[in-house]
Amino acid sequence: MPWYEIVLSDEQVAAQVPEAMREEFILRLTACGVASGVLPIGAAIAVSRADSKRYYFTPDAAAFSMDLMRRYDGAECPAPRESDVAAFAGNCWPEGIPFASE
Repeated sequence: MPWYEIVLSDEQVAAQVPEAMREEFILRLTACGVASGVLPIGAAIAVSRADSKRYYFTPDAAAFSMDLMRRYDGAECPAPRESDVAAFAGNCWPEGIPFASE
C-alpha cells in the first residue's frame, strides 16, 4: 500500500478537522490492536513541517483509513523525508516506516 496525503483548507483547520482526524485515527488504531492483539507498528500520521495543513498517512495507517482519504480528498503520494515531517498521531516513529531517502 502506498503513502497517502490529505491537504486541508484553512476553513477545515479552523473547524478543528486535524484534531477530529487524529481522534478518529487513534480510535481505529486502538480497535485494530484489540482485534489482532497487536497495534500496527508502522501506522502513523505525520504533519508537514513546512505546511501544517498537509498530513501524511504511512502505508500501514492508510490500510485502515481509506474512508478518511475519501472524506478529505486524500491522494496517493510519494513518501516524505523523515526530516520534513513531525509526528502527529499513531505509533511514531518506529524503525521500518518507509520514509524517502534524506
